[in-house]
Amino acid sequence: QICEKPLAEKRPKIMSGYGERLLEWLNAPDRYVEWYMSAGAAAFFTVVCMLTKDRKQRAWSITALSAGACFVASIFVAHELQWNFYMREEIGTCNGLAHYITRWFRAISVLDLLLGVCFYSEHLHPLTSWFHHIAYFLLCNWLVETADGYCPYFVVCCLEELPTFILALGSINKKWRSDFWFGLTFFVLRICLHSFLCFQVFLTPIVDPRLSVVRFNFGLTMCLHAHWFYGFVQQQRRLYNRAKQEKAT
Repeated sequence: QICEKPLAEKRPKIMSGYGERLLEWLNAPDRYVEWYMSAGAAAFFTVVCMLTKDRKQRAWSITALSAGACFVASIFVAHELQWNFYMREEIGTCNGLAHYITRWFRAISVLDLLLGVCFYSEHLHPLTSWFHHIAYFLLCNWLVETADGYCPYFVVCCLEELPTFILALGSINKKWRSDFWFGLTFFVLRICLHSFLCFQVFLTPIVDPRLSVVRFNFGLTMCLHAHWFYGFVQQQRRLYNRAKQEKAT
């Protein structure tokens, strides 16, 4: 044998308690996938920085990458579920695409905040950046570590990332902006689809104490979606009235 003892046993113990737990967490085999994902996203951001000096474009490039990847992956996961979004028993341990997309969402939430602090701090909104990213990091961490079998249902919700992708494109380049497609996809996915999923989660007969966390998340995001859509409708009304007045004058 080339190595009689595992490498971990040969290393002197220089940490204890939380330090050892952190080292164990960082060295977990699946964790390396997140490091590779983060490195890939950082490389993408580096290319963006080489192409533009506009801080707003840099900020929204990470959002576009995250939303686009999650939306495409959610289509495959929804297909695996046969587009049946009714709440069922936990799917057991999930080691497929849904598992790694949940890890991707967790990693990109941290990366976006780190890059934002360094390169586009003025574009980090208290609600849509800090609160949103920290909350979803905690949720994804909970899913991966405690409720892995529910990852497919989380990734199905990533279908709702399509309006975010459209918004990101419009923020990167005004020529790509489309209020119509953003509003339509937001209403269909983040209001209608999310309402249906909320209905399934809250009324499911499944007995599982972990569902309380899922229900809390669905209820909170439904409130946020309704608030954002109301703001969007009000914005469109103001733009319509302004255009009407300008046309009249």
